[in-house]
Amino acid sequence: MRFENPDEIVDIFPEARDCGESLTGRTSERCDSRQVVDIPVKMRTITEIRTRECRCGRCGKRAKARFPEDVASAVKFGPRIARRLGHMAAANS
Repeated sequence: MRFENPDEIVDIFPEARDCGESLTGRTSERCDSRQVVDIPVKMRTITEIRTRECRCGRCGKRAKARFPEDVASAVKFGPRIARRLGHMAAANS
């Protein structure tokens, strides 16, 4: 289940190509995304993390940013909602 309008979007761009050319500020050619769903103190927030792929101006090869290690699936529950679900499961056992 993906949410259409995330509350926050985090764009992650690759830093450099293997040739050493900086990709900072380059236009991305592709975008993949994953979502983290969590419950803040007052309401839920959805943060969409997007990795960007850019073409090197020097060598012409593409480089793609990587998702943070703790965001391994298309949608992930954040730590607050995970704790709340854990408490709910414990209360029902």
